[in-house]
Amino acid sequence: MRLRMFALIAALGPLAVGSAPAVAGLAGAYVDTMSYFDVSDPPPGPTSVSASTPEPTPDCTTIHYCNILNYPIPGSSQNFPFPTVPSTSPLNYVLDSLSETYVSVSDNQITITNNLSAPFCFTSQCTGPFSGFGFYFSSGVDITKVTASGPSDFLPISGGLSWTPTSIIVNLNGDSPQVGDKLILDVYFSGSGPIAPETSTWAMMLIGFAGLGFAAYRRTGVLARAV
Repeated sequence: MRLRMFALIAALGPLAVGSAPAVAGLAGAYVDTMSYFDVSDPPPGPTSVSASTPEPTPDCTTIHYCNILNYPIPGSSQNFPFPTVPSTSPLNYVLDSLSETYVSVSDNQITITNNLSAPFCFTSQCTGPFSGFGFYFSSGVDITKVTASGPSDFLPISGGLSWTPTSIIVNLNGDSPQVGDKLILDVYFSGSGPIAPETSTWAMMLIGFAGLGFAAYRRTGVLARAV
């Protein structure tokens, strides 16, 4: 009887910490990826991103040192309409002419690879407060956290990594990465961690365990009297 009780508790135990449900990521969302040098902080990114958005507002023609990254299509490269993040292989942009970086966006990770040994700003004085990237996604994305990893010379400045449910802003102003340095952004979403049971679920589980313990006690008592 005790062995059966312990087996049942072991089987129910994982319920106590909940389970991680399937979590929607960036795959399937439209993305506008922009690079900026020496602009205001935060940078003036697009107000919306969708299949029908002709171009972001305000667009890069009204901002000095701003670029909308191009992605490759057969025979050419373009940035309109905005690309969709694939569910299998990453979205790989061509070399960005402003920041001299390669950028890739996958379902839950963004990788920025540096291709020029120089300070990350347009002028050596880095006169503007922001030099970096903005990633803007269509509705339906629910970003809750972003973490950065990479060489010390290619990490966001203090306070330079921020996000909303549909955007990620990375300020690298003044960084001086080496060729080949990679900045990796891991993206997390609503519900990406274990979910604890509700209070009522806890109560039912405790009652069940107490009942099992009492039944085992009663069974032990009956056997003792029968001897």
